[in-house]
Amino acid sequence: MKKIKLIVSPLNHKILFQTPAGIMNEREYLVWLENQLLEIRESIKNQNKSESQIKIKQKELLKEIETINIVSGK
Repeated sequence: MKKIKLIVSPLNHKILFQTPAGIMNEREYLVWLENQLLEIRESIKNQNKSESQIKIKQKELLKEIETINIVSGK
């Protein structure tokens, strides 16, 4: 996880968040954080899809190997 620094604004004493995307107020930070979480969820979903597709391909290949073995008599 990326490091976030808290900064207190010297002008109005509000808390600002220094993120990899820049310095943000609380509302901007929460939106940015929510987007980060959505990206992580999407990444996990895509990874799970890829794993499922790999398993399906493995099953298909195993069936082909079994068919070849039956045809070749092994």
